[in-house]
Amino acid sequence: NYVLKKALLDKYKAALIDEFQDTDPVQYKITESLFGTFERPLVLIGDPKQAIYRFRGADLFTYLATTKKINESSKFTITENFRSHKKLVDGVNSLFNTVRRPGVFLLEGLDYRTIVKPEKSAENKDTFTINGNDCCGITLLEFETEPDKVAPIVESRKKIIAATAYQIASLLNSNTLCNSRPIAPEDIAVLTRTNKEAILVKKALYSIGVP
Repeated sequence: NYVLKKALLDKYKAALIDEFQDTDPVQYKITESLFGTFERPLVLIGDPKQAIYRFRGADLFTYLATTKKINESSKFTITENFRSHKKLVDGVNSLFNTVRRPGVFLLEGLDYRTIVKPEKSAENKDTFTINGNDCCGITLLEFETEPDKVAPIVESRKKIIAATAYQIASLLNSNTLCNSRPIAPEDIAVLTRTNKEAILVKKALYSIGVP
């Protein structure tokens, strides 16, 4: 619609799209037709590793294809994390280290940049210790499977949920301190992919006496 396009361009001289990784092809085509020229600056902010709205039509490949067309001199990456605990930052850096694990995100264009916790940022006041020892930012649990076989999803989910419940119960019944006081159930959160998984975790915790 020429009239609508002219009205928008007369009113807005630039556009900024946040969470661009959740854009679908039609949305981007419309935006690019309006602001995708040097006369109309277009700023795109996003992280493809946070693309979670495919069920609503978001297309990660729209993001990847678009970033390929942008000159490197016009790309900027935030490499400082002011909000997370330094131990968590260090743990994530280790987990997604692309030197140790090339192609860790499988798709070309999904890269990981090492993040730093700036010294000028606020101090990490929260402490978490078990038997007097500081805990690391991330702990991984490994499950044995048959050689050269992929474990069924249902079986794997049961093992993961049971291990999660056991780990929480162990923390609550051990000499674990959170900010110099005994850890309590309200200090612990469990993140799940679906509501169904959350219900299963809740049932597993109830079954072993964890409120």
